[in-house]
Amino acid sequence: MSRAAAIQTRRYIVVCALLLGLVVPAWAQHCAQHAPAQATDDATGHQTCPQPLYAGPYAALAPALALSSSLNPQMAQNPITLSATLSSGAGSATGQVSFYDGTQLLGTVALGTSGTASYTAAALPAGTHSLTASYSGDASYSSALSNTLPQVMQDFALSTPVQLDNNTCQCHLPAGTSLYLFSVAATNGTALAGPVNLAITQLPAGYTATLSVNNLAVGSSVSPVSVTVQAPIMLAGLQMPWAALAALLSLPWLRTRQRRSVRNVLIVLAAAVAMVAVSACGGASPAPASSSTPGALQMTGTSGNLAHTASISLP
Repeated sequence: MSRAAAIQTRRYIVVCALLLGLVVPAWAQHCAQHAPAQATDDATGHQTCPQPLYAGPYAALAPALALSSSLNPQMAQNPITLSATLSSGAGSATGQVSFYDGTQLLGTVALGTSGTASYTAAALPAGTHSLTASYSGDASYSSALSNTLPQVMQDFALSTPVQLDNNTCQCHLPAGTSLYLFSVAATNGTALAGPVNLAITQLPAGYTATLSVNNLAVGSSVSPVSVTVQAPIMLAGLQMPWAALAALLSLPWLRTRQRRSVRNVLIVLAAAVAMVAVSACGGASPAPASSSTPGALQMTGTSGNLAHTASISLP
């Protein structure tokens, strides 16, 4: 080998050594940073650097969706507000949230910047409803389904009024006065989920009626209510022929003394009628205003958009 060739060979060896000194430490550092545990080659038994774990685009995050109600229970046919809150963990999610009653779609709204979507169900019928919410997902977050919310929509009822007599109510009812008793209660539940207002909404002419209770508060259980009805007092059979008697007094053939006698008789009759009227108001049963049934008394209980009625047939 010539001297020039030997010098060239030594230079090549030096360059290779320098390259190895740079590459080997860097490769070892790369293995230490990216390998959670060192791997062993099955064939040689030497430790090798495993392949990187990254295998493509990042998967969408899986958020959680929680559903709640503004009022549970609530009176039927009255509105409730449903709120679905998305827990995304990081960043702001976009997309839409759909609300369901079982499999029936109630409505779809956009997810707000705070991660909450709200929907108002205006008139759910009485009963227990299985409500859910569904999130559509976006580029960063996958779709999500909420918990099932049992929403109770309550109803109430007015019982059939029962008439009470003096023995039943252990009281003394004046002439022409009737006393009735009915109750107000929830039909699904033990207490009222909303207030109930009571009122007399129909009453025949001449009658008066008074309720013992006009308002039932939230949480009331079975509540008895009495109705006092006063019938009009009519003195049937005691109408006097006043026109005929006045004509009799004006007849020209009656003498003055005779007129005075008839006038005195009329005064006595008027006093007798007044005494009969007073006694009738105190203890006699009133005669109906007409021979036919005048109608019915109607009571109405309302709770927001929900209303029920009960009737009493009057003599």
